[in-house]
Amino acid sequence: MILIFLFLPFVCSAQDYTQEPTLKLLTADFFGPRYPASDSDIRLSVEGGADVKVPDMGDLEIANGLPEQQLILHAGGRVVYDIPISDSNGKVDTDLIYVTIKPGKKDPPPLMDNPFTDKANITLLASAGNGGTPVEVTCGVPNTDYSSYASEYCILSIEQIVDELTDTLVVTVTVPVEEKRDAVLWQVQLSSLDDSKRIRGTFGDEARARFRQTQEVADFNTWLTLVSCVGKTGVGKSTVASLLSGNDTMFVAHSSSHGTTTIGADVSTVIPALNYKQTIDSALDVQVDEPTGNRPLFLIDSEGMKFRGDEVDFVTTGPVAIIANIIIWITEGRMRPPDILEELRHYLKGLDRISLGEGSSQEKDYGKFVVVLNKMQDSDQNYSDEQLCSNLLAWGQSDEDDATIAELKMRFKSISCIGFPLVHLEENENFGYGVIKRYPRFTKGLTKLSNMLIDESSFPHDVKIGNDVLEMNSTNAETIIGLLIDGANKGTIDLTDPCNVIYSLYKEQVLQEIEKLDAEILEATTGMCDHKEKTCSKCVCEYRNSAVEFTANKLFATVTAGITEADTLCVDKPQVKDEIATLIDEMITPWQDANMCLGVTRSRKSEENCDSSELQATFDAQPNKDLNIVCNVLHMCGTLTLHNSETMLSSKKIYISPGFQLVQNAPEKAADGADNHSESGNGENGKAGLSGKDITLQISDSLLTSSANLLYVNLHGGDGGNGGKGGNGKSAVPGINGKNGVNGNPGNNGHDGKDGLFYHPDHSNDARYCSEVLSWGGQHYGSVHECCREGHCCCFFDASIENGYMGYLATMEPNINTRCAHTHRYWQAVNLLMEFNTPCETANTNGGDGTNGEKGGKGTNGADGTDAIPATKGGNGGLGGAGGSAGSWTLKSNLAIDVVLKKLGGKGGVGGLAGIGGAGAEGGKKGLAGRGGKGGIGGSGGSAGACYKQKREFEARDNWHTSAGCHGFAGCSSNVHTVKDACSNFAVGTVHPEEVYHQGLAGKPGVNGTVGDPGVDGKPGKAAAKAPDGKAGTPGQNGKSVLLHL
Repeated sequence: MILIFLFLPFVCSAQDYTQEPTLKLLTADFFGPRYPASDSDIRLSVEGGADVKVPDMGDLEIANGLPEQQLILHAGGRVVYDIPISDSNGKVDTDLIYVTIKPGKKDPPPLMDNPFTDKANITLLASAGNGGTPVEVTCGVPNTDYSSYASEYCILSIEQIVDELTDTLVVTVTVPVEEKRDAVLWQVQLSSLDDSKRIRGTFGDEARARFRQTQEVADFNTWLTLVSCVGKTGVGKSTVASLLSGNDTMFVAHSSSHGTTTIGADVSTVIPALNYKQTIDSALDVQVDEPTGNRPLFLIDSEGMKFRGDEVDFVTTGPVAIIANIIIWITEGRMRPPDILEELRHYLKGLDRISLGEGSSQEKDYGKFVVVLNKMQDSDQNYSDEQLCSNLLAWGQSDEDDATIAELKMRFKSISCIGFPLVHLEENENFGYGVIKRYPRFTKGLTKLSNMLIDESSFPHDVKIGNDVLEMNSTNAETIIGLLIDGANKGTIDLTDPCNVIYSLYKEQVLQEIEKLDAEILEATTGMCDHKEKTCSKCVCEYRNSAVEFTANKLFATVTAGITEADTLCVDKPQVKDEIATLIDEMITPWQDANMCLGVTRSRKSEENCDSSELQATFDAQPNKDLNIVCNVLHMCGTLTLHNSETMLSSKKIYISPGFQLVQNAPEKAADGADNHSESGNGENGKAGLSGKDITLQISDSLLTSSANLLYVNLHGGDGGNGGKGGNGKSAVPGINGKNGVNGNPGNNGHDGKDGLFYHPDHSNDARYCSEVLSWGGQHYGSVHECCREGHCCCFFDASIENGYMGYLATMEPNINTRCAHTHRYWQAVNLLMEFNTPCETANTNGGDGTNGEKGGKGTNGADGTDAIPATKGGNGGLGGAGGSAGSWTLKSNLAIDVVLKKLGGKGGVGGLAGIGGAGAEGGKKGLAGRGGKGGIGGSGGSAGACYKQKREFEARDNWHTSAGCHGFAGCSSNVHTVKDACSNFAVGTVHPEEVYHQGLAGKPGVNGTVGDPGVDGKPGKAAAKAPDGKAGTPGQNGKSVLLHL
């Protein structure tokens, strides 16, 4: 089989969502391009001016990518720019109808310490690059004006010359000769709006596809649950969103206190609710709530607020607030309610620009609102989350704060607070789950958020548009988000009147249908088209034109329906239906023209997609070979002819041209069976007519847009061959003599006897105290030692002093003063000699006897002689070959594809003559028996054991002293006597070597084993008789033919 993998689909099961990257949900940018006023490719000339470095660029200016150079024009100065106004296809962007000049910074600041004050008057002139009518305006503002916005300095409408534009727009800026001030120019800006502050949001194509793909998975084809993380730049939004996602690095923290170069909102991958629970449980070592289903969850990380201005904040957070089930508003540091409420007022100010569906009171129109106090200071750690909320939402702080609290409680379903403590990292430690698990409050807070997210996934989230309520589900998500971003781009999101959004709704339908087919065409035509020449392979070209025409007609009908609906609903707003009508000329027709195939060409050897017109060459070059063609997309048109090839056509998607035929040619007629001239050979059967080869078409996914669902299949079988004459039978083969038996193995040797045991004395009865040395008969030895003396009764001198003059007086006093007596302390060494005999089991000291050797193994029997192989009968005549059946057709697909199947069978062949049977033969002789094996050697006796005794000595010190009993008048008479003291200095003395006092006996050896028994002789084989003659062959049957409609 030849296996041709044009495409091998990647199949992934239980893919880990935490490894999927985030995408841009929306990006925010200006309503037109901006160009540096300083030297660049578009600046043609400059007179009376020079470029200088911009002084003191701020964080926001750097983040917004403003040039580091600006142009200073002196009085009478002039600069000319040639700005591109058309795309690569030469199409002019007619929406760009305003030219503005952004002022630069003066150094030093002229007035009010502001570098944008004291702007010079300038004249702004514009004309088409190829000549034409110029338009101009002279601009001037008060010298105290400090605005840095271009539209508030100088703005020129070029709407009246748009029709004259072809490729570039020439813009000239001059400073009047009489002007006393220098003009400082930073940027030349083009825009579709006359307000340079405004920002435009764009719904990212990848994000659109991500939401659209939820419709393709059964578990995800339901309502969506979204969580939005918002707050100022640098408060930890990306960190909290990542930790909440189950991947502590999911959202790369683009934001910082210095702003970012990319603005918008990021969205996570699709997070399956059941996988989410398992991931969070593992990451936090907790058990969060069990979801009620495996519904899709999304986390959104929005651009940091209060950094780029109100317009950016509104575009990046306004649409998200409407679609989010939960809004997590993040701040950091200390719990200061007035400061936090002031920041919340700024957020609510953006929501004031949103009006939800008709009749909406703005009460509870938004999801749950969670205030997260990140990086809590130690001073706030004693407050529970409930106490944090109580402090934040306490009435009576100020009228302004009370109004903010009231608005929060009115707009959101619920308000809760969660505190995350400030964490401390060890040296070289990375922040993540391993760190926060050291902080129980952090883990508890994340668990609360996770449970809140899981709980919200049990209920749909609705968006009110006019009188309608749209569920935020896999079907509606892309449309809802698209129209909300469109609304934000207008400066407000007004959903109260369907006339405000009906254009966006139909635009989304057109856009989504176009993008859906664009994605299909991209996948289906990869490697099959020359996009520059707009040519494709034959079947792909047919598919492309059919799909584009089909979709365009569908979209024309959609727009027509929209015009009719707008005409009915928006009687007082006729511009709505006119705007919907523009979708045909501005979107549908240009798209249709751009995607039509203009001619047929060879493909570019796609490794993914197949075209039947090009597969024909593959089948023609390899007749009779099995083929397995695997494609991503299979395009089938005209007729595809197979040359007796077992064929598997596998594809993810398929396009079937109307009238397409798949034909399997008949195999060649089968060969006749050969006559068999060898002894006992059957005549060869006539070859069966070859079955037509099977064809399998496997489609795993879907039909392409505009594909037919009917195809024609023709299958054929081959004719059978005639049978050959049978050969004569083969003579019987004599039997083979039986082999002699094998001699038996030697018997196993006996086991050695167990050695006798040795018994040694232990120390359980040793003396352990000095008192036992004295009381158990210890003997004093050595000299008696005196230790010290003491004075008693009425001694005048201190008897403990023994040296010097005072010692001499103390020594002499008892000899002179009869009322003074001295006592002395003494000690003498004592030795105790003990003898220990070990308790002895004398029987266990004897060695065990060795066991006897085992008997030798039995010799094996001699083998029987084999029977003679019987003679074969005379060979049968070969059978006539049956007519071949047509091959089978298999369609493996869940798609509704109809098939007209025609199967034609082949004719059968004639049978052959019989052969003669072979002669008989004798059987084989018997084999002789094997001899018995030798006996095993007896085991050795065990060695003898013994019992031991031992002498041990113990040392101690015997202590005593003399005592003087004082009595008589004033206790000054004495009576000296001896008193025993406690013994001391216990020690183990000499340990004498052990001595044997009982010797055990050695064991006896075992007896050697006897010789084994011999085997038995085998039996002779049987003789074979003559075989019968063969039979004549029969003719083959014809194959069947059928016509099926499947």
